[in-house]
Amino acid sequence: MTLIIRTTVIKEKSASALKADYKADDFDPITSICSFNGTVIPSGLCATFMMDTHKVPNGRVSDIKLMKLYSSGTSALYTYAVSGPAYEDGFWWLTDAEYNHLIPSDTVTRGTQYYIHFVVKDNGAFDEDLTAGYITDPVSAGTKLSSSGCVLVPESSMSYELAGLFLIALISGVLRRRKLNS
Repeated sequence: MTLIIRTTVIKEKSASALKADYKADDFDPITSICSFNGTVIPSGLCATFMMDTHKVPNGRVSDIKLMKLYSSGTSALYTYAVSGPAYEDGFWWLTDAEYNHLIPSDTVTRGTQYYIHFVVKDNGAFDEDLTAGYITDPVSAGTKLSSSGCVLVPESSMSYELAGLFLIALISGVLRRRKLNS
């Protein structure tokens, strides 16, 4: 098989833009959107693409997700290849700088070089271009955000959360004092 990359387009999008543009709820990107356009000879085969990153969050491999972004405004998650590379449509895996396959329970560290590998079959479910022999695949790696409960973000440059907590405590104190003085 021969794979010729025709173009690679990199786009930066925030979590809110991904949610609005691709219905990617609760997805926080750690990579740019990478759109690969390639030619596969002969047509109908699977092609493996790779992108590198050093922006994975501290945690486990299982915390990272790879999302397909369709031009129709929808998205789908790739399936992680748990036991090793899986050269089938819609699978992905992470390797370290020496190309060692990482399993979901392995720990990853921000600032370390990793490679994201993913497979797209020509005219498969993850291929945007229905022309035989041509693959288009916009993707982004990220983490799924928790949507339960209140979360304080201490590394945020915005202080609205802290100001809100302070305001609630102040109002509560004033109401309590009023009640005691009545």
